[in-house]
Amino acid sequence: MNALGGFTGAVLLAGFALFMVVESIDRFIHPVTISFNGAIFVAIIGLIVNGVSA
Repeated sequence: MNALGGFTGAVLLAGFALFMVVESIDRFIHPVTISFNGAIFVAIIGLIVNGVSA
């Protein structure tokens, strides 16, 4: 049973990795605009959360 679970996990991991490669190539060919104001806001919130957690 452990071998089957490991095999299934490996197959799923390979599938997700392949999906990420396909999406990355698509984003490279068709880039999207980045909302810098929103990204900076999220980064600041992440910095605050990390500071509080530390």
